[in-house]
Amino acid sequence: MPCPAYRRQTLIHRNINRLHRYPRPAQAQRRRARTAGAEPLLCRAAASPCPAYITQASIHCNIKRLH
Repeated sequence: MPCPAYRRQTLIHRNINRLHRYPRPAQAQRRRARTAGAEPLLCRAAASPCPAYITQASIHCNIKRLH
């Protein structure tokens, strides 16, 4: 028979896992963007198109096409 402290700890752990099952809104938005293939174009903080990344990505794509 496990001690009461061990039982309490496992209950707390299960409740925490249950809370983390549902993603936060920003995580859900990133996951949707990842499945749509647009994840690199999103800024992590603002979740909006990042102009610096878009220009760098377009430059890299054009260079790869030349090779």
